[in-house]
Amino acid sequence: MSNTMTAGTDYEFCFQVTNPSTKAPCKTDISIKVKDSDMATAAAVPFPMTIDSGDACVGYTTDRMFTTANIRSHSNVTSMVVGMFLELSPNHAISSGTVVTVSGLNGYMGSGQSSTGSTADVDIEVVKNGMRDTAVFGTEASWDGTSQLTLTVQTGQSVAAKNHLANAAAITFDGTPEEDDIYEIYFELKNSASEQAAKPITVTAADFQADGLVDSGLTNRGARFRLHVLAAPDMGARAT
Repeated sequence: MSNTMTAGTDYEFCFQVTNPSTKAPCKTDISIKVKDSDMATAAAVPFPMTIDSGDACVGYTTDRMFTTANIRSHSNVTSMVVGMFLELSPNHAISSGTVVTVSGLNGYMGSGQSSTGSTADVDIEVVKNGMRDTAVFGTEASWDGTSQLTLTVQTGQSVAAKNHLANAAAITFDGTPEEDDIYEIYFELKNSASEQAAKPITVTAADFQADGLVDSGLTNRGARFRLHVLAAPDMGARAT
């Protein structure tokens, strides 16, 4: 390896560091200092550096959170059993055994209950990338009887971080987090027996932002479907 750098040649260096444990703003004082035997000054000379903006800015760190968090129900009629659709993806990996807590579901009941205050196991159906997933969160969540639904990452399973900054290497199906790597979780609860106003809903996990808000209503991604054509091309395929 040469021990000199050639004028006019671009050099790139890659190294790994560990982000701080708390959030921090973008650094604006990044520079590089140069000192060698041919320089007239005794001290190293600093040179300013071009700094990226936004999420890629050096030094910028954010709390662990669910960067995708949406929930919606198919009806708001009192005392009706309703299907709830929860969409989640985190910006940090979630390990086996971690409990994900959805709070603010005041007034709801288990689908087979007639009053609040009783805990219940709630059946869930989980879909990721259009494929049913019974491994990561299992097939049941826990309802605390008042306002919280908890999901548990099953033994030997984990949830990968959805990080678009990490997608520079080769992408493999179901192995590299992508834009549509979102867990879509369906479950049923019973609406309140009396009319009530909507309340803020939050989601969190161990070491995650405690009050991460969940968007209610339809997502900005709209409805999605996947069509698998099994017939011969001349038979056509039709979707509505």
